[in-house]
Amino acid sequence: MTIACVLATSAASRQGRARENNEDAVFSDPETGIHLVSDGVGGLPHGEVASGEIARSCAEIGPEGAFSHRLNVLEAALGRANRAIYETGALGRPPFTMAATVVAVVAEPGRAGVFWVGDSRLYLYHQGRLRQMTTDHVELRGTRRLVTRVVGPDPHLELDFFMLPLEAGDQLLLCTDGVSDVLKPDVLAAMLAQGGADMAGRIVGEVARLGGRDDATAVVISQWEAAP
Repeated sequence: MTIACVLATSAASRQGRARENNEDAVFSDPETGIHLVSDGVGGLPHGEVASGEIARSCAEIGPEGAFSHRLNVLEAALGRANRAIYETGALGRPPFTMAATVVAVVAEPGRAGVFWVGDSRLYLYHQGRLRQMTTDHVELRGTRRLVTRVVGPDPHLELDFFMLPLEAGDQLLLCTDGVSDVLKPDVLAAMLAQGGADMAGRIVGEVARLGGRDDATAVVISQWEAAP
């Protein structure tokens, strides 16, 4: 027997206490099933421009086409954003580098396709357990975590990708490191277990309550059984 399911989504972003502006970006469109979070790389100029370009490129995608088509279109949109970010910096006077991380999905009942680069993460909450499904593209140097792959500094974008089956009750959490550095997996799991509307807003609000210094952004995608 096949169980009919629906997806519910929420998205939120908040500027960190130590930031002059919010360099994160978020895009969430239930119609196309495309959702993403992006984090402008700290220490480089115009991080909000880089993350914003990623969100804008994906916002241009329409709902037409099958799931596989939307995966291809999303990958192409991320590639266009990378090229635009790279060329903006290369044509600067003097030239400069700007960059952003991204984790982006195409989701529909039963499955999700996940693209990512950098240290923005996707977690899966499944049967009461939370698992980090993406691997951070980082290098440890002493106590510092340096992001090794991002969108923008190179004309060629190297994305990682995987497919993820979804079951009734599963939840996906996309988040920037402003969330994952403050809220540990057990805390995130407890919050997701509560369910309810505006889960992303509650997660970002908890980061702020704990004094989060970095920008914090989250998207939560929940798969529930459809009402009979």
